[in-house]
Amino acid sequence: MERITLAETLYQQGYAPALITTGGIGRFNPTPEGSAARQVLISHGIPANVIYEEVTSSNTRENLVGALNIMRKHDWKSAIIVTHDFHLLRAMTEARRLGIEVSGAGVHETAMFRPPLVLREVIANLVKAIGYNL
Repeated sequence: MERITLAETLYQQGYAPALITTGGIGRFNPTPEGSAARQVLISHGIPANVIYEEVTSSNTRENLVGALNIMRKHDWKSAIIVTHDFHLLRAMTEARRLGIEVSGAGVHETAMFRPPLVLREVIANLVKAIGYNL
């Protein structure tokens, strides 16, 4: 919800003319995350015709590839990645590797327990820096 709220704010403030929600089905979410996010945005008054969903991904790279496919269909060249602050560096780095011109907006608060999530990102960034592809 934190990410949805920030994306909604960016849209309402005119920073983004459209939104792409991403995420597939997980162990604990039988509804694709991209679909659930889209429905929340619509329930908050964002017009359905400006929200595009990617619903097959299961990791950051797949999220970005799916978003890039949507961007290419609409000839969009740049995007604002909205994610948690601890994940923003890796998401933006991966997006740039795919050729997406990006800026980022990081959510600073989360209902999740942060330390293991931050540690996971530090390890993932180190692994990427030494040349392995996660």
